[in-house]
Amino acid sequence: RRQELSGMSAEVMQMGVELMGASGFESDVDMLALAIRSLGAASASPCRMEIGHVGIFNLLIEGIDANAEDKALIHRYISAKNYAALDDVLDRVEVRGAGDGDKMAGRAIEILRRLPRLFGGPDALAEARKLMDGTGDKLTEMLAYLERLFAALEGSGMGGHVMIDLGLVNQAEYYSSLVFKGYAEDTGVPVLSGGRYDDLLSDFGEDLPATGFGLDIGELTASALRAKLGAREGASDNDKAPKPNRKLRLAVTKGRLERSFIGLMEKAGYDCSALADKGRKLLVSLPDTNIELFLAKAPDVITYVEHGVCDVGIVGKDTIAEQGGTYYEIMDLGIGRCKFALAAPKGSDFFGGYGTKVVASKYPNVTSKYFEGKGMDVEIIKIEGSVEIAPLLRLADAIVDIVETGTTLDENGLEIIEDIRNVSARFIVNVTSMKLRKEEIDGLAAALAG
Repeated sequence: RRQELSGMSAEVMQMGVELMGASGFESDVDMLALAIRSLGAASASPCRMEIGHVGIFNLLIEGIDANAEDKALIHRYISAKNYAALDDVLDRVEVRGAGDGDKMAGRAIEILRRLPRLFGGPDALAEARKLMDGTGDKLTEMLAYLERLFAALEGSGMGGHVMIDLGLVNQAEYYSSLVFKGYAEDTGVPVLSGGRYDDLLSDFGEDLPATGFGLDIGELTASALRAKLGAREGASDNDKAPKPNRKLRLAVTKGRLERSFIGLMEKAGYDCSALADKGRKLLVSLPDTNIELFLAKAPDVITYVEHGVCDVGIVGKDTIAEQGGTYYEIMDLGIGRCKFALAAPKGSDFFGGYGTKVVASKYPNVTSKYFEGKGMDVEIIKIEGSVEIAPLLRLADAIVDIVETGTTLDENGLEIIEDIRNVSARFIVNVTSMKLRKEEIDGLAAALAG
């Protein structure tokens, strides 16, 4: 489901292929080869296909002692490549199961922790093979199947277009084994998706194996029109591995986060002097790098990354929690630290009485989820400016806002009633860019992490 006013259609027009009644290696190779050829013919820009196996995730998740809520979170964070959040929930699961002595459960947690990072070429397969060594025949057989598929496509001259992603688990309940997605450079979203769904037709009275894929006609048509109008420089050769033809583009949140991030870049060895002397330039190239950067308001950072016009975004977790979106949240940068908090006038009894409380906030979605979790019915008023004034003017009984030091609250007669969650800056990546520009993005993330 795409957000209203996101600039993306809520409906997707697809054209696809279904193969019913055939199973096994040859049919999967044929379907993948057809998908790659179809994407190459339909795309106006360099493209790439990724393949995965949902059976690996399903087997691992069954092997750990986690409740349904934690399993759902693990699934979500692997799919979104949200490494930090995945580590947090797996740490909880590991602590709860620390006393049971189940070594295989520990191995499963170890592999799940690495699963979203296992994407790329033969190196990803080699790492997965080492991780899964000694875990049993089922896991190693699934991995070996992916290796055979990869080798067969490589032998057909399509290896430059194919990568492995063991974190490709977003529809694990629908597909039964092989899954794949296709990406084109100048589209911010996958333009092809498919896989094997051998159990689905039995729901309709036919016990037949099946596989297939669909192409996003709307995105591919828009890409072709952009190419025709000259929006892209040069032409792609779909017989070669895709090579991006522009610099790696970063969108950075203006203000306090901007200053902290520039400091982080400088510590990582990047020359950011061009940002100090940028004048009225909106897009600034960093000297001696393949990186260009521009500053935007926090919600716009997410929009630019989702649409694929920026590869990477630097944005606070507060904006992510409020706005949502589709991207990979690969790193907590550890800058811009603050917290969401519920605050009310000093000495007031916010949780007392029987009337419906009124809460003012710049973050109505976060506020709504917080009070839903407490089972409390409140009236929420959205405020764009200084939210602290709302209780003083008797517009609201309390506020939910970002708090760094608490000085502003104190000066306006407010106090924190309850901390909601910690917030810091995150490194988010466009889904397509992560697949087509993995080495560049990994290099930047590693430099910042160091």
